Parts: sequence; structure tokens; C-alpha cells
Amino acid sequence: MVAFVPVYCAVRLLTSLLRAARWHRWLPRLHTLLGIRRRVLYLEVFYPGASGYQYRVAQWLPVLESAGFTTQVRHPLSGVATSALLGGGWTGLFLTGYMVRRVLQCLTAPLYSCVVVRRELLLYNDYGDLFLERFLLALNPHVVLDFDDDISAAKQEPRQISWVGRVLRENPSKFGESLDLYPQLIAGSGYLAGLVRARAPRATATDVEVIPTCVDYHELSARVYESDSDVLTFGWIGTNGNLPELERIVPDLEAVSRDHPIRLIVISGRDLEHDATFPVANRRWSLETQIRDLREIDVGLMPLEDSLVARGKCGFKLLQYMGLGIVGMATGITTNREIVSTEGVDGFLVEPGEDWEPALRRVLAHRGEFAQIGARGRERVRDHYSVQSHADRYVACISRACAGRENGRENPGS
Repeated sequence: MVAFVPVYCAVRLLTSLLRAARWHRWLPRLHTLLGIRRRVLYLEVFYPGASGYQYRVAQWLPVLESAGFTTQVRHPLSGVATSALLGGGWTGLFLTGYMVRRVLQCLTAPLYSCVVVRRELLLYNDYGDLFLERFLLALNPHVVLDFDDDISAAKQEPRQISWVGRVLRENPSKFGESLDLYPQLIAGSGYLAGLVRARAPRATATDVEVIPTCVDYHELSARVYESDSDVLTFGWIGTNGNLPELERIVPDLEAVSRDHPIRLIVISGRDLEHDATFPVANRRWSLETQIRDLREIDVGLMPLEDSLVARGKCGFKLLQYMGLGIVGMATGITTNREIVSTEGVDGFLVEPGEDWEPALRRVLAHRGEFAQIGARGRERVRDHYSVQSHADRYVACISRACAGRENGRENPGS
């Protein structure tokens, strides 16, 4: 992190100069002079093609543009560069390249009516005590933080800091403290919105908007269940880091497979690391092939341990299954209980701590009703978790951010 110190010092100096010059008072004049109106900059945390970008940013761009906004998305590094640097052990180079690129992107913030930050500005880098967030807010106070996970729990905040971290001003509660910096936030669930209100007491009801991770699968053909198939196909989709949640219930699937023919489709970035006697098909996730692979699944699985990290999840797997008319089966915590409205009617819930084997057998007993259950789940997603169902609220939220609020929190970047 040799490059971190000069970048950090330069950014802190610029932030101090912007505050001393009261730049936030000059910004409206700049916008009037340049004719900047309803221009939105997205600072995406991941590279193009990542699932989070597609469902939390990309599908909202045409909605905003049809409402008269102009949008621009800035990514940190490409997927190729990210894989090459992290996969090759060049972590320091990755962090440096990411940071420098982010600083340059932040410098363009005054040319936009508002900025939407996805999750956090710096990935895997908690040094500098939110120096880049403060810099961005000094450049343009009209910033929205969009997040769909309890990142604070995922980072196990507050963390123990080493002496190196203390020298570099590593923040032990970076994400939790960032919630009180941003003037407006978009949370992926009511549970996450509650965390904001608990950790950012200055946030008002209008500062926090709940927008779920939406899927517009109702325009795609639904899963067609074949009554003459003996083999039942279970499936799971997710990131490499979440695969242990699936591996935990493989013994339960094994028990069911002893008296009922099953197979498992795993859509991820690596193979399932668990020996199984029943057939397992490992499919590499991609935006282009995920729908095709999902349509082969009879029952979509979303097992979770009842932890703070799991409670902060927004049920995206479950929404994908149900949105395609696939019977969804998930651990019944927080958001999952909202997505499945009625047990056995539009999906299935497994109580936290409950063994999955009897739950799996309970679902099997409803196999003759899969088509109807899948159709009801698909209808629920269309009505409550689609882009169309939240478009007006999303546009209103971005409109508020662009306009600013006269009675909002003063100088949030201070």
C-alpha cells in the first residue's frame, strides 16, 4: 500500500480546500451555467456483467431515461483485470488501481445532479477512515448509497485493527459509520432500512427508501413442469462464497435420494465441493446462460444459517426461482418471510434450525401441485418485486436526490 499514503494525503487536502471554499454553495451555480439537470452518475462497485450490477443498476437505467434523466455508469476495473490481479496474487496492485480509478471518477461528480454509490466506494479497502466518501460528498452533496446486504455484518464490524491498520487509519466499522454520512439511502429490504435507522439516528423516513432487488422475469416464459418425469431436479444459484450454505444440506438431499430419484444443478463460479451419490451438474454462472440453466430446476433451494449476515440478505435467489415459475424453498428468515406470502401456496419456508430432510419430503408431497405453486409465486414476484411495480418510487427517490432537500442533514461530508 505504498501508493495509498500520497493518494490519501492529496484527497484529504482537496477535501479541506473544497470545504474552506464552501464549494457546495457554488455547485448550483455551476449546474445552472452548464445546464446540468437530471444527470445521474452511478459508481458501481463491481465490473460490467456482474449480477449485482445488472439487477441493482442496469435495469433501472431505461426507467430513469424514460423519465427524462441522463445516466452514466462508471465501473472500477474490468472483469478481466479483476480476475487477473486477484487470481494472480496481485492484491496490492488491484487495490491501488481500484483506488486511483475511483478518485478520478469522484472528480467528475460536480458534473452530475446526483451520484448513486453502489455498496461502497472502495472494495476490500477500509483504510483512510472514509476519506473518499468525504471527498465525494464535498464535491457533490447529492449522493445516494444503494446497498442490498448487511455489509457491516459481512465485514464482522467492529473489527480488531492491527498496528499497520492504525497507521493507515483503517476504520473498524467502515460500512456502519458510512450510513450516517450519506444524505439518502436505498436499502434492498425493510430489515436493512431498519439497520440504517438504528445506526444513523439523523436519518429521517424520507432519507431511506426500500427498493428490493427486482426481477422482470414475467416477460420470459415460465418453467414448464413435466408430469411424466420420475427424477426431481433441485437447484441452487449463487456466488462461490455462499456455496457452503448449499453444501451444508447435501446430507439431507442424500437421505431423500435413497428412496426418490433426484439430481442437483449448481449454478456458480466453482464446483460443489461435496461427494454425493446422486447426480450433480455444475454449471458456470453467466448472465447469458443463467435463465436457461434455471429453467431445468424443479425446486430452487436457498438454505441459510440464521446469522446477522443471512438476515441482511434480500432473497434474490428466491426471487429468481419464483420469478420464473420455479417452486422456491428457503430458510424462513427476514426478507424470505416477506417474499413467500403463504407456506405451501406460493413457496416453501424451512424454519431456522429445522432439519432440511423432513422439509424436503414435505415439498415432495406437493409435487403434483408444482405448476400451480410456481404460477402463484411468479405472480407474486411480478406484482411486488418487479421493476414495473417499483418504478415510480425509484424515480421519485432519484428525483429527490437530484433536487436536494432544504431541510436535510447539513454538510453530510463533514
